[in-house]
Amino acid sequence: MANQRSRKNANAVKEVKRRGCGGIFLVFMSCVAMGAGLAIGLFVFVLEDARATIAMLDDFRPKVGSRVYSADGVLLSEFTQEARQLVPLNEMPLHLQKAFIATEDNTFYQHRGVRPDAIVKAAIDNLSRPGRVRGGSTITQQLVRNVDVTGVSDDVTLQRKIEEALIALQLEREYTKDEIVELYLNQIFLGISAHGVEAASQQYFGKSCRDLTIAQSALLAGLARAPNNNQPFAFPENAVSRRNIVLRQMLDNGFITAEEYEEGRQERLEDVLVHPGSETDQGRTGRSRPDRYLAPYFVEEVRQYLRRGVGLSVEEIFEQGLQVHTTLDTRLQRAAEQALLPALDEFDERRRAELAAQGREDEFVPVTGALVSIDNRPGHEGKIRALVGGRDFAREKYNTVTQARRLAGSAVKPFVWTAALDRAENGRGYTASTIVR
Repeated sequence: MANQRSRKNANAVKEVKRRGCGGIFLVFMSCVAMGAGLAIGLFVFVLEDARATIAMLDDFRPKVGSRVYSADGVLLSEFTQEARQLVPLNEMPLHLQKAFIATEDNTFYQHRGVRPDAIVKAAIDNLSRPGRVRGGSTITQQLVRNVDVTGVSDDVTLQRKIEEALIALQLEREYTKDEIVELYLNQIFLGISAHGVEAASQQYFGKSCRDLTIAQSALLAGLARAPNNNQPFAFPENAVSRRNIVLRQMLDNGFITAEEYEEGRQERLEDVLVHPGSETDQGRTGRSRPDRYLAPYFVEEVRQYLRRGVGLSVEEIFEQGLQVHTTLDTRLQRAAEQALLPALDEFDERRRAELAAQGREDEFVPVTGALVSIDNRPGHEGKIRALVGGRDFAREKYNTVTQARRLAGSAVKPFVWTAALDRAENGRGYTASTIVR
């Protein structure tokens, strides 16, 4: 009897234990299912968000500044917040394209937008060397980060990387490889104010990207990862070092020959770099750099006229890529500057000498001046051909031509005399012999 009771108690204990394990398993599976559901829901949400982002990319246009030209076709200046000039991919040299692909994403034309192997290698490298941060992003992923409308930040977070990867995968489905790399090369920041390879080529070499050598292309590609640290004006040694690394990568990927590699390494940076304000800067291109003006006082009047006279918004002027053609003649503009500015310097020297002779040199104040040339030929009346509003626009924005108030003085007399003589033709009024008391 006791044995039967003990066997029943043992069976009851086993049954309770079996029911307890089953409950735990059920709770565990429920949690897994809930987690999987949440993960799938999050994935679907991010995927839909990626599709919406791609739809916005269809309407995306890079911010391109408005360019101001003289009557003789010279580029005077560019109104821009981001110096950028768009160039189609088929007009870019192949070695320029290959330079960026070699250093940023050498399997760009093979993958589908994301490289898991590169991400794993970057993670391992970052863990093994804590002070060094290495990225594993493809060109497509970099484009996702660089285009504002995607809304993907530069924050180093898992959520951002997942979102970036999903948008990159979707981007590769919607666009061709050539379309992606063209947008990338026109969008990427390459130091100072240059966005895109054309603006960077003009900024550093004073010429179009269409004319870059292999070494110059490699230098621009070397700026992609750290444009401020490798900027050739401030850090020429860093720039050359990165350029040579890119050249080696191009050689290793079969993009250039050994002879081209050695020739590129031997190219001296100081022989090709165009420093701002140098004679080569203007002499080689015959036009201004994006961050400088020809006829600055005139250009500023054009900007104000577009804003107030035409009624354009700031965004339209600085981001819509307008082509503004003016009446200014650069030959007359140079003649006006050469006539006025030395004369002002001579006047200042004489005035300083006079004050020094009287012991009043501390009273000296440099004089300013202005010159404007207006066309009076039939059919061209009122067109401004040259305008100098002051001595140095960089230090003095005040335009003496348009902003200064001055007395008419004797300049009004010809208009009074002409009106009097016109009346004399009708038998009334004054003649040339009339004496006025």
